[in-house]
Amino acid sequence: MERYSKDELSFVKEVPDQIEIECPVCLHICTDPHQVSCCGRNFCQSCIERIKASNGSCPMCKEETYQSFADKNVSRIINGLQVYCTNKEKGCQWKGDLKYLPTHLNKGKREGDCQFEEVECRYDKCRIRDQRQHLNIHEKAVCKHRPYNCEHCYVEGTYSSIIVSHIKVCSKYPTKCPNECASSVMPRDSVPDHLTQCPLEPVDCVFSWAGCNDKPLRKDVDKHTADTKHMTLLAAACGQLKKENEQIKQEMKKLKEENGKMKGINTRTESYLKVINYDTHPILPVTVNRRGDVVHFYTELGGHHMSAVFLQPKLYLAFHDGKFDNPFVSFWLKILLKYGRKDAQPVQTRFYRKADDDILTKAAMEPSKLQDDRLTSIDIIGSFMGIDIKLTSSNEVTVHIPFIGARPPPPPPMRPKN
Repeated sequence: MERYSKDELSFVKEVPDQIEIECPVCLHICTDPHQVSCCGRNFCQSCIERIKASNGSCPMCKEETYQSFADKNVSRIINGLQVYCTNKEKGCQWKGDLKYLPTHLNKGKREGDCQFEEVECRYDKCRIRDQRQHLNIHEKAVCKHRPYNCEHCYVEGTYSSIIVSHIKVCSKYPTKCPNECASSVMPRDSVPDHLTQCPLEPVDCVFSWAGCNDKPLRKDVDKHTADTKHMTLLAAACGQLKKENEQIKQEMKKLKEENGKMKGINTRTESYLKVINYDTHPILPVTVNRRGDVVHFYTELGGHHMSAVFLQPKLYLAFHDGKFDNPFVSFWLKILLKYGRKDAQPVQTRFYRKADDDILTKAAMEPSKLQDDRLTSIDIIGSFMGIDIKLTSSNEVTVHIPFIGARPPPPPPMRPKN
């Protein structure tokens, strides 16, 4: 039960002085009155039990040992007291038993019988307090946080969010043409379509491609197009187009020439690859061993056909007819000699002669009958496992001697015998 002081209440009939209805501890009307055994006074149940729990003496007679019990007779008297509503001065006409007053007021709750009781608005973000009868009007028509639907697109929100924010972007909000033409009011999302037909919308001149930067109104396009200044622009544009056309023709001619060259290169490359695919001779790099085995090879794709053999103490190189021989390809080939990690030194050669494919094979079988007038010979000094021959750049071959032991100084380059 709610607690009330005697001064807060307005009684229909005066309470007799001999009836004690106030609690001596909290000075409010007794709630669940309990009588003590020592002096017979009445207290609120919660008040006297709190004192007893702390081992306190009777607040009135100071007796330390006492009991308390519910006084149903006083409780019936108090609950039956006739009182007016505490909002009587505000206009409430209710009166009734004291026990029904809390239900009538329903303090702190939005709903209740007493329409003069002050409570908060039912919407959380609103902090308005007013009498219930006034809040009914506030919540329906005034509160900024009340539920509200946009009247144009029916989206849901609060009154504040719809009126302040949503209405600025509502797609169905009625608006006029931004050019203020004679069209009627239209939904906001219809404006872009309208502007594609609006007679007052600025548009590009049909000769904008020719250099006219004017933007006549749509209704004035025909009049603007008839202006003779466009003839001058057209003449200049045609001249420029003719010039660009000539440039395009020149570029196309260059592209055709380059395309023809690429086709020729591709054709030669394909033919070279076919030769390599059906030929037993590899392309550099190759390794020549010490056993006197003859190695045939091509220096590169489209390069020279050569063979090499090591016959102590020389490396012999021979040139042969090849699948890539072409009168337009240079016969010149630069040969370098490199010992270990030392810098490569050029081997001085003259214009070479082509020899039979088996010249080195015969020489390996009968070294005493070797005739090296068509060969390039290089003296090799030192201990090695094999001689590496590799292409170091176009038309440049390097003979590399990777030593196993100590590296002796390289001998001077030898000239081939003619």
